[in-house]
Amino acid sequence: MFGERIPKRFTDLVPEAERFPARELSLVDSLTTPVRIDEGRVLMREGTPGSEALFILEGEVVVEREGEAVAVLGPGSIVGEAALLTNQPRNATVTAASEVVAVAMTRREFSTILDSCPTVARAILQTAVERASEDTVA
Repeated sequence: MFGERIPKRFTDLVPEAERFPARELSLVDSLTTPVRIDEGRVLMREGTPGSEALFILEGEVVVEREGEAVAVLGPGSIVGEAALLTNQPRNATVTAASEVVAVAMTRREFSTILDSCPTVARAILQTAVERASEDTVA
């Protein structure tokens, strides 16, 4: 996994979590792992297979393509979802620009969330589509 596990849940860390149905939040809490990631740590490397995604709660990450920074993402952003949605290699390298607190999910956990949590799935897919249209998908 990415970093030190922290004893919190998604619902404890996301201020707007109450907008999602309780059943979905309970499932997301059971499937995701809150982690603390050190500044400078490479989280995902361009061209490698994707096996997990991160929802950033605190801190920032730098997204690079072919060695050039294309975006800085912070709280509320998800990274790694493109590779999980498309089954293609990572299209960017993502590095922690500061200490990051995030919730991590494996490919299986991500798929379960998409299949079982329609409100959360819509939010994830909306973010992915918006980022794809801006060409800054991580």
